[in-house]
Amino acid sequence: MRRSAVTMEKKAGVPYRLFDRLCGLSPNDDFIMFLSQISGRPVPMKYRRQRGQLVDAMLDAHFHIGGRKLAIGANPTCCSISAACCMRWALRLPSR
Repeated sequence: MRRSAVTMEKKAGVPYRLFDRLCGLSPNDDFIMFLSQISGRPVPMKYRRQRGQLVDAMLDAHFHIGGRKLAIGANPTCCSISAACCMRWALRLPSR
């Protein structure tokens, strides 16, 4: 991706930033803020409202699933991302 981004920047003058992932609230916040910065426009109210709704839903879900046990079966990348999300939600992951 870096090579494509550098080429776009050279040809069109479009700045780029590489993101490790877009899974999770913080990485998505970083992405939306980057788009806002390069466009020179504020983040649309629609996305601010949706983010607020998501945070509310995550908080509500925390009380229902917090402290529960969960097992994840997936490829290593998906497992690490899913495990990080589960840890934030206070789910206990069984060790091997």
